[in-house]
Amino acid sequence: RPSAVTPSPRESRRVGTPSRKGVAGASGGMSFWMMCRQIGVGYWLHSTAGLLRLVESVARTTFAARQEPDDVALWYVLLAREKALAGLYRVKQQRQIAEFLMRDFSLEQSRTAAAKNAYVLLGKHRHEMAIAFFLLAGDVPGAVNICMSRLNDPQLALLICRVMEHRLSVSQDELLASTLRQIVRLSDEAKPTPLFHERAMALWMLG
Repeated sequence: RPSAVTPSPRESRRVGTPSRKGVAGASGGMSFWMMCRQIGVGYWLHSTAGLLRLVESVARTTFAARQEPDDVALWYVLLAREKALAGLYRVKQQRQIAEFLMRDFSLEQSRTAAAKNAYVLLGKHRHEMAIAFFLLAGDVPGAVNICMSRLNDPQLALLICRVMEHRLSVSQDELLASTLRQIVRLSDEAKPTPLFHERAMALWMLG
């Protein structure tokens, strides 16, 4: 079982990762990731170590709420903990998906199967699960597109770009820039008023 990445309080302050204690006190039942979005963490947290700690915190806090593997599938896949996720599904007696997650996703056959499942999940409007399966398929642009077009969550799109760049050791600069330009466009088109903060952050990141 992969070891948890647990930052010390000092490390959490240094990278700016919101504390779970603060969420419980201030969010009124709001999900941890929703709170992170409200403070714009997807725009200003760039450190790889900080991003991984954030994803770990989101996964742990989200699972604690309902103990449902589907709720954390996206976050576990981002952490490359497919085997641990399979264990959670096995506990729930969901053997089919547990066995699927034990596959070797470096193989083309497994990635193709993951992509097919992603489209099925998308058709069922299970967007976060679809994102997880697109990531298993190695289709980062596909995952980012769902964040933008279905979830209206540009910060999740940016986080996925950065984490997958680290995991795959492949530059996502072009995808990141394209996502930022899309944020600018959508911010300008937002009704009833443009989203000036999101637009400013995206332009700042574009340089």
